[in-house]
Formats: sequence, structure tokens, C-alpha cells
Amino acid sequence: MKNKKLSPLIGLIILLIALYNLYFANIIKIFSIINPLCVFICAMFFRGIYDVKIDENTAIHFEKYMKRYPQLYQYLADIVKKNITDNIKKPVILDLGIGPGLLSKEINKVLPEAHIIGVDPSEEMLKLSKKNAYVETKVGGAENIPIENNFVDVVVCRFNLTYWKDPKKGFSEVNRVLKPGGKFVIEALNRDFSYLKLFVIRIFMILKGSGFDIARYHFDAYKTAYSMDCVKKFFRDASFEIVYSEGEKKDWRYVFVGKKIDT
Repeated sequence: MKNKKLSPLIGLIILLIALYNLYFANIIKIFSIINPLCVFICAMFFRGIYDVKIDENTAIHFEKYMKRYPQLYQYLADIVKKNITDNIKKPVILDLGIGPGLLSKEINKVLPEAHIIGVDPSEEMLKLSKKNAYVETKVGGAENIPIENNFVDVVVCRFNLTYWKDPKKGFSEVNRVLKPGGKFVIEALNRDFSYLKLFVIRIFMILKGSGFDIARYHFDAYKTAYSMDCVKKFFRDASFEIVYSEGEKKDWRYVFVGKKIDT
């Protein structure tokens, strides 16, 4: 236990040295050789010690931490609302990769008449989503959505794309379940985001009480994330027209809204 308690502290000290070097690199040239080694060693401390699995405890920990930031979910819920046309009185919304249901909770507030279906491969997350939001839940994934054809008005997916095993099939499945003219709202992590900036964010998450499991969960998600250009191609190949986008090429995340093209 001593080693596990000391290792994060040692890693943090090494990181601070590395960041100090980055800031003063033009003044103190001698550290320019040490810096890459410091970052590498620090990364190894955090990478090798903590393994993350989505069991019940991790799901609950993730839920508690993310409840601190309701504004993140409120923002995406507002985008979902803007993509519901006025003639749809009781929209059907699919929250794909619903997690603990915090996004659906905010959608309940802005669209109280909506019927929300939450799909997630984790039964632990689905249990939490039922506690946090008024939703119908189904076990499943993006590649095999357990919903009939042309049934949904809007599909929303928040930071879940990185876990899809087959994105091309997932986008095709989203198209299948959407009604003609339906919208796909996706917020995703950006593969082109700076690794060093990401590592610093991870440290601050830990210092803010996320715990090593959640910080690792967030950090590792970028390893299988996709660039903006790649996601644009996924949309085009699945017969979507991109009607809204936000985010720059090097930002940490981006948002796209695609409209199902009638065929």
C-alpha cells in the first residue's frame, strides 16, 4: 500500500519538474534533455499502477464525479432541443451510450414530453441511469441497436464514439433507427488533442478528487478517439448531411449534428 500511495506523489513531482522545464526551456537549456524523460517516467507511474474496469464501484464513482458538472450535460441537451422541429410534440430520443443518465436527466428538463431510450452495454450504468432520469433502458451497443427501423427522431451520443468497435457499422445503425430527416447529435473526444495538455488535465482531475480510476478512464479514452475529418467521413458514408459543427482541429472535443438523408 505504501508504494501505491507514494507513487502518485512521485509522479506529480516529476510532472512539475517537466512543466517547469517546458516553461523555462529557452532560459535553462540543460533541462531540455531531461524533460522528455521526466514526462515519460511520470506517465509510466500512472499508466502501470492503475487498471480500470467498469464494475459497479467504478460506475458509481464516475457518476458522483460527473454530477459536479451539470453544465456539460445542459449544453448538449440544449443542442438536442434545437434539433427537434416544432411539429414533433412527443419526440423519441435515443441516448446512445447513456452511462449514468446525466445527459438524459437534462433532456428530461428541456423536453419533458420526450420519450428517451437509453442504450448501453453496461448493466451497472443502466441501473444508475434509471435512478437519475426518466428513461426506458436497453442493453446494447452502437453496432447492434435494439430498436426498430425509422423509430427515433434524434440520436444523441456523448463521448461514447471512442468505445465503438466498428464506427462505420455504428453510424449505419444510427441511420437505420432514425426517422427520415432525423438528426444525429454527437459530441466526441478529439484524437488530435495535445497529449501533454491531456496529461496535465489528468493531473488536475486527480487533484480535484476524481480518483485515479476515473482519471485513467478519461485519459485512455483518447487512445481510441477519432479526428474531426474521420468523423465527417463516417457521416458521409452513412448517408448523413452535416448541418452543424463546432470545435477546432486541435480542440479537446467537437460536436457534429448530422441529418439523415432521405433515400
